[in-house]
Amino acid sequence: MAGPLDLVSLLDLRDMADFVKAPGGYMALRRTDVAPLAYEVRVNSPPSAETLKKIMIFANGANPDFVRTLYESCNGMWVGATKFAVYGVIGSIDRGDTEVAMSTPWDINVPNIYGRPESWPDDALIVGIGTEYRSDGPSAKVHHSIEAGSRIRVSLDTDYDTILRSYTTVRDWITGEVARALADRDRW
Repeated sequence: MAGPLDLVSLLDLRDMADFVKAPGGYMALRRTDVAPLAYEVRVNSPPSAETLKKIMIFANGANPDFVRTLYESCNGMWVGATKFAVYGVIGSIDRGDTEVAMSTPWDINVPNIYGRPESWPDDALIVGIGTEYRSDGPSAKVHHSIEAGSRIRVSLDTDYDTILRSYTTVRDWITGEVARALADRDRW
């Protein structure tokens, strides 16, 4: 079991312009061209131990070590608006919780219960979303999922079997996907 990741150090957030430790998380790379208080990178602090237990139950079937490592590290993360995001937990699992999130996370329930693509197997926990920008055609929505085995896959939302990328650790997934998203400075 890997344990929580120090995302501030792992992603070199302190070295990024406009780094801020805010109540409930961290922000970096202010984007005043988008909005006065927009930040390119936002990372929520991890959820409570009680919330983590609920996530582990909800994640039935997905690799428990990966799920634990991810949610011991953060309760949601964004790079831009749609380039890369990690789902977190809000009221539908923790109604009435007093935890403070810097930014309300996109809820992990939505892609796994209400908007789950039909082709996705039940044991694949969708933990992230993004946009795949292509120079030769239109952009495509992608989902990031933790499987029962030992990998995190990035697939088109409409086609689970088309694997765009896969990772064997949460660390490699987060660093790889954040780097991809930050490399695209033209899109928000």
